[in-house]
Amino acid sequence: MQAIWIYPIIFVILFFPINVILEIIISDKKGYFTFTVNFLPIVGGYCEIKNFGIAIHLSDKKAFKLRWNDVLKQKGSINKLKGLSLYSLKSCLISSIKNEAEALTVSAFVFLREIIAPILHSKMPYLKIKNDVVIIDESRVSFIGQIKLWINVFYLLSLGVKVILEKVEKWKKKLKAMPKNSLKPQ
Repeated sequence: MQAIWIYPIIFVILFFPINVILEIIISDKKGYFTFTVNFLPIVGGYCEIKNFGIAIHLSDKKAFKLRWNDVLKQKGSINKLKGLSLYSLKSCLISSIKNEAEALTVSAFVFLREIIAPILHSKMPYLKIKNDVVIIDESRVSFIGQIKLWINVFYLLSLGVKVILEKVEKWKKKLKAMPKNSLKPQ
């Protein structure tokens, strides 16, 4: 009787998507972020732009420093994460229009919103898009964004197995390429 319940539970665990949420607040040259999985906060902190690059603070005592050269040299592709699908994109720009820079920021955000949102919605009709602009009296600019993604546990497991198999293949090729007498103890 217990085996009857085990199979549906395994199916739900493997094929039910995990909800991954990234929330970002950019204000006063600092960027605050939280990374949440199934409504459980995993990591959060703030980022600062410095002369050398970006400093990511996870707490007051822990900080990671990324140099501009290292950030710009990074190569990669989002296509590797095919099991990851975007399903919600929300943003809000809070600004005034007292000077030219703030007015330009608001107009650029509205322009991008009106161009990119219909393209994304036509390619992904299930995508929930909400982009707002709030104009206030104070002279400041802030941006609040939330990206929600779904990822499948079965896809993560298959990706992990694939990475392990690739590492084993590289290790086997490296082992074959080594001379035979280098394996003998001296």
